[in-house]
Amino acid sequence: MLLFGCLAFVLGAFSGACVWLVIDIMRVVIELLWTRLPGIVPGGSTIWYRMLVCAAGGALIGLWHGKHGDLPDSMEQVLGKVKRDGYYPYDHLGVVAVSALLPLFFGGAVGPEAGLSGIIAGLVSWVNATMRRKGFEVKGMEEAGLGAVMCALFGAPLFIFADEIESAFGIGAAGKTDRIGAGSTDPVAETETDVRGKGKRLVSKKTRFFLYAMSLFGALLVMKVFNELTGESGGLPRFSADPGLHLGEWKWFIPLVLIGVVGGLAFSSFDRVSSWMAERIGDRRVISGIAAGIILTCVSWLVPMTMFSGEDQLEELMKGWTAMGPAILLAMGISKLFLTNVCMSLGWRGGKIFPIIFGGSAIGFAAAGITGASPLFAVAVVVAALYGNVSKKPLVVVAVLMLCFPVSYIVPVAAGAYSGALLTGGKKIFSKKD
Repeated sequence: MLLFGCLAFVLGAFSGACVWLVIDIMRVVIELLWTRLPGIVPGGSTIWYRMLVCAAGGALIGLWHGKHGDLPDSMEQVLGKVKRDGYYPYDHLGVVAVSALLPLFFGGAVGPEAGLSGIIAGLVSWVNATMRRKGFEVKGMEEAGLGAVMCALFGAPLFIFADEIESAFGIGAAGKTDRIGAGSTDPVAETETDVRGKGKRLVSKKTRFFLYAMSLFGALLVMKVFNELTGESGGLPRFSADPGLHLGEWKWFIPLVLIGVVGGLAFSSFDRVSSWMAERIGDRRVISGIAAGIILTCVSWLVPMTMFSGEDQLEELMKGWTAMGPAILLAMGISKLFLTNVCMSLGWRGGKIFPIIFGGSAIGFAAAGITGASPLFAVAVVVAALYGNVSKKPLVVVAVLMLCFPVSYIVPVAAGAYSGALLTGGKKIFSKKD
């Protein structure tokens, strides 16, 4: 147990280092493409520069996917395959890393968690395959690595615990894995099986949670050290606490939940629309990538803060939302949700958690401006309801969002998340799946 606990700690530390490195590379390239070059190149501040960069990025993404397949898998796909098959393919991790970074470089409205989760899950599967050759198999190491990624990326140490609990009760949908790359086979799993008496399977829940805790500790420690050395901060920014959460704010709860649910339904509708667009284009990946770049350019030129994942923009939104009217805030939130689906369907693959939180926050601020509700209360309920409606995993929503909001807001966040999920998730949110 101690040996595997040390292994989980090292795995978590390595996961945290990977997260920090990927985010740092992303920030350096984005700074070059979107801040320094526009100040040097003639016409760098015009829509034509943005169109050129996004279209070129889309063409490059299309060529890359045409050669290597549609990667990275979404975080839900990675988790689904790990939980179903007990491993994740580890024969194309370099391709996964490049595939994850390209959309981020060129301003795609997607998050980095998809590629990072695939990289870490693949690395841990490789470690497990090596251990199986020695007669050991440790169940839960992949999930521990994914938990470390989420802990380092979002600052949300309870994410993997919440996902584990809700998955045990059949809450939420498993990720799709029927695509190029995700269906790769584990060469060791196909050729070696456990023989009674010759191998040891560490599968108890206590063992798995111990491994989770050690990996999370390693990830947090490495991220703290790196952030202290560089002066950077990781994870989602935190909302400043209101003087107090008053009972009078709850009169806006139902309207705010409904606004969040409408946002979640809009997200699902945008998914269907963008999927239809992808079907019309077909397998012409370069055209698909360029189309996404053009759409991204046009929308982001008209509506501010709609490019990129939204992590850094969220802090800017917190500080400057009062200078924007509700119409602009609403347009920002809806546009971000739309562009996330367009990017993902047309080949700019990535995560959706950061964009959903940013989009929901913009809509929540718009609702606060219209209703007069407390801004923090409105944002907490709208984001939780929207995210819960999309993910159908309210406990995971609470685990992530409580890193953004003060502890005193756990009740509105939890109530919003469960209400948003329940309105479209039915009784399965509260009943164990057979």
